[in-house]
Amino acid sequence: MYWYEKENGALLQCEKDGFIQFMREYNNREMKMSFLFDEQRRFCVNLLLPVKMSPEEPWRYFKFHVVYMHDHPGRGADGLYGGSIRVYPMTKLKPGFHHLVTDSAMGIPYICQTKTANSWEVNGYNAMRRVLRWIDVYCVWEKTGVDLDH
Repeated sequence: MYWYEKENGALLQCEKDGFIQFMREYNNREMKMSFLFDEQRRFCVNLLLPVKMSPEEPWRYFKFHVVYMHDHPGRGADGLYGGSIRVYPMTKLKPGFHHLVTDSAMGIPYICQTKTANSWEVNGYNAMRRVLRWIDVYCVWEKTGVDLDH
């Protein structure tokens, strides 16, 4: 039985609700989101996120493919949760940004996620909040070479 089938799908609905709440708070009509299951029966979310870093800069669009691993929320050997939601940036990025983790299975890198002792903090809503921070750090690094999180 997969994590999203337990408790009559309550955890899956909670995850979907988190993404919908994120969309409401981000409040941009050009943001697109779709839910799906991939060929490995993993729950996935595709997102198109419009971003405007400053009033004088044009809108940019970042695409993400979010994959929930089968062990979600996923406690690691260190006893901490995290890493069971993988956010893959599908937008072409400038090479060399080190806030990405190599994923040999997918063949593309995913965004670093934080570890926590609380399983309830490992959810799509919090993953997307970290993605917004990641976008800020990436855009500053891309433009100036300065890593805000280093």
